[in-house]
Amino acid sequence: MLVADRISVMEKGEITATGTPEAIYTSPPSAHAARLMGEINILPHSEWHASRDILSTAEKSPLLSDGECIGFRPEWTSLIPKQPGEDGYSIAKTTFSPHGYISTLIHDHSPSLRIHSTRSPDPDLIYKVQIDHSPCLFSQP
Repeated sequence: MLVADRISVMEKGEITATGTPEAIYTSPPSAHAARLMGEINILPHSEWHASRDILSTAEKSPLLSDGECIGFRPEWTSLIPKQPGEDGYSIAKTTFSPHGYISTLIHDHSPSLRIHSTRSPDPDLIYKVQIDHSPCLFSQP
């Protein structure tokens, strides 16, 4: 994808997206296209609304209707430490990669998330996740 000027994404024998690799990566038209272009966190409508106090966007939060999902890439996130006793995500696992640290975050009532960071997060802290890039919206798969 680094050498392509334009790419097409096929799903079930149909072309569902055509554009530059960057455009399809940052604004995929479907969950299938999003996953094909790389790692992504996808939350259905109900899970997005249930997680609003521990997961937020830097810009105005999108309003999802039933049947829609929100998607965001691990590198589009920041961790914000929460105060002791507050609800939030805990670090389940952190590994080092050539591009920084990859952490899996867990929460009792939300799906696990994968995030990228330049520093290793403190496993003893609880975090809120902020999405720093406009998230993707698409219909549920």
